Amino acid sequence: MKTQPQIAQLEVLFSEPLVKNSVVDTLADLISLNPNYNYLHKVIWVREKKCYYFLNSGNGQDLQNWKKINANVTMGLYNPEETYDKSECVYLSGKIYTALSFVPENISPLDYEEYWLCISGETETYRYIFENVTSIIIYTEIRNPKFEVILCDIVTDWYDNPVISEITGLFKTENEEKVEAYIKRREDLENNNGVPYEICFYEDSILSEQVSGIITVK
Repeated sequence: MKTQPQIAQLEVLFSEPLVKNSVVDTLADLISLNPNYNYLHKVIWVREKKCYYFLNSGNGQDLQNWKKINANVTMGLYNPEETYDKSECVYLSGKIYTALSFVPENISPLDYEEYWLCISGETETYRYIFENVTSIIIYTEIRNPKFEVILCDIVTDWYDNPVISEITGLFKTENEEKVEAYIKRREDLENNNGVPYEICFYEDSILSEQVSGIITVK
């Protein structure tokens, strides 16, 4: 009887693709690829990101030409060292955000509303009326609140009570003018159903005289 040597099965695991010239070290290396060999939907493995990117438009000489391939829907904590593509989601400070466009590094959802849309979490909006003051203390339970200062006239009814909009549920206003304000968390004050913030009103970087209007907190 003729014997046959047994061939052991060998399993080899690769963490990257085996096709030559289909791997780069960093995301920035994508734009260093020879544009003469780039074509739409070309797929490249990026070691730094541990995932694939594909050429979505152009010749690949702009990072916005490259899009991340998402095999499944994932959402992680916002990382300031990461870039994000349109419609990607992150969570930060109890809120979930989706990218409205390509987001460069260090563009936080807390500071750049033009890049991020809050889609879940603490999305309550409050309005506070102030009259004839140069500063005001506001207490809020919203984490990482955003303040918008508006000088305006408050719409009132026959009894001089503020009118509430049936659509927004907020005070109705007229002659609105957004102004800059100096906002400081008051560590020296005790919490009173929320964290205290002091808002000082400015016009052209000069402390205003007594003014009236509203502050929106969200």
